[in-house]
Amino acid sequence: MDSSHLKHLTLFARFANLNSMDKPTAIAQIRQACKNLAVELMRIHPAVPALGHKATQDDIYKALFEITTQVEAIKKRLSKLESGADTPET
Repeated sequence: MDSSHLKHLTLFARFANLNSMDKPTAIAQIRQACKNLAVELMRIHPAVPALGHKATQDDIYKALFEITTQVEAIKKRLSKLESGADTPET
């Protein structure tokens, strides 16, 4: 079995375990992933000026803003879910 195949099997096993996860664990995992994303996005920002190409820099800053906005939307949605403000209408 080659390493690519093994990698896919490992990812499949990881995702298969997600189906048995309870809500608090899922929320904690998503929240931690959002935190990790934010840290990595902050690492990109200071490197952008070194590119020396304004149009590219502008596009990257715009994309970073959009990604950050979406990560914040995920965190806000989780907070609503935890508080019970995000319950289905009956």
